[in-house]
Amino acid sequence: MKTEAGGFLIHERLPRIVFCLAVGMSVFVLASCGSFGIGGVGWDDEDDVAAARKYPAIESSRISVTTQEVPYQTFKQEFDTVFQDFKYHGAPVGGSLETIKTQIPETSYSVAYENYVLKVFLGDNLIVERKLPRVFYMHAMNSAVIPGKSVADDRILCLTRSRATTALSYILIVDGSGDILFEKVVRGAEEWDILPGESNEVIIGGASTKTVIATRDKGL
Repeated sequence: MKTEAGGFLIHERLPRIVFCLAVGMSVFVLASCGSFGIGGVGWDDEDDVAAARKYPAIESSRISVTTQEVPYQTFKQEFDTVFQDFKYHGAPVGGSLETIKTQIPETSYSVAYENYVLKVFLGDNLIVERKLPRVFYMHAMNSAVIPGKSVADDRILCLTRSRATTALSYILIVDGSGDILFEKVVRGAEEWDILPGESNEVIIGGASTKTVIATRDKGL
């Protein structure tokens, strides 16, 4: 039905048509974001997310891991300044960046990330190679080094994150010999930032948790 008002024809169905068009455009935009990864919007495949959540965790007997609750937002949520509090940290690599390998300044270590494969090098020697779950493609790989008295005492840290809607983080800590001390996929709320402790321990700050990783006898 249509009525006249002020010389214009007004269709009673017009609001419904406008609503349908708006819904259609919203679906198109979300689908586009999911396909091209715009700003982390969209959703990963459910099977890929499930596989990431089941990724096997490693905690060496050489370390201790303690987690406690802290007041909400004790730690600031960091995305662009990961490992900036560590003296030795590398430029982000992989993800949507062209560079796939970075040298960690003032150290002999470098880190590469391409096609879900993370590699850590000591000089020209590959010491660790890990195949990450498919959800870790949205953000670059970050890295840092805590130097020790020997290669076996050096600690190389790696971190990358999934898209925001999947909200997972991958964390790896290895020594200079390539032994894995800690490897785990954690929920985004468990990892807002990673900080150095006063005795070389690693502090993983979450939304309302604090996880400290250290060696059994002293710092990490």
